[in-house]
Amino acid sequence: MDNPLISVLVPCYNTRKYLSSCLNSILNQTYTNFELIIISDGSTDGSNEIMKDYASKDDRIRLILRENKGIAITRNELLSEAKGKYLMFVDSDDTISKYMLEDMLKVMNEDDADIVMCPAKIVHEDTPVDLSEHDLNLERKSANKVETLFNMIADGDFYNYPVAKLYSKKSLENIEFPTNRVYEDSATVFRIYYNVDKSVILKFPYYYYLVGRENSITTKKYTMKNLNDNYLAIKERYDFLLEKTPELIKEAKLGYIRNILTLLR
Repeated sequence: MDNPLISVLVPCYNTRKYLSSCLNSILNQTYTNFELIIISDGSTDGSNEIMKDYASKDDRIRLILRENKGIAITRNELLSEAKGKYLMFVDSDDTISKYMLEDMLKVMNEDDADIVMCPAKIVHEDTPVDLSEHDLNLERKSANKVETLFNMIADGDFYNYPVAKLYSKKSLENIEFPTNRVYEDSATVFRIYYNVDKSVILKFPYYYYLVGRENSITTKKYTMKNLNDNYLAIKERYDFLLEKTPELIKEAKLGYIRNILTLLR
């Protein structure tokens, strides 16, 4: 196996309380040939000082500090800055297994995949997390383009998020997150899946996804803008699937109805 550069992309906005845990989990990876690109999206809570300290001690870190522009523009800028053959998003309040890069890259090469993904384990602030855990057997299953989109419709869950995945450059060609919107991830990930010939889904959850923190999108009061942006993501995905994958028309319609009912509830 060769030793390709992996770009780990971290958007950060006011996550000082969790930032060190996130950065430590990345910097302690067993696979070491990576660049860590962090964009501070106008953080005002002291996160910048933590990031500066880490960047001064590890030359794999590239830090960009700027005014607030929103998560979608931040993700797009991270993609444009990435130099790696493979890319991975990690949110700045989450953590990853120390074997995540090594194991995902091994599977990427062995299975000639375009994306390797895993479930995200939901954790709260008081949830104990062992970042040394992983699957020695690398139990997994593979899927082609249509099967991956079908799994997205049927299972949802981690299929709808940009995190918990290792991407090839090919899978991210012509991908741009829609700006000035929340749920920009749900409006984008299905387009990535359409770019791939083969995806591999690992059974083990290498990614630890924090829920319930104050001021996250999932805990803020639901607004009309959130409602509208959520609907736009659902509608755009439905229209895209109808046009691009006629073999999934029935599933796309059922998924659209299910998502709308969930949104109304």
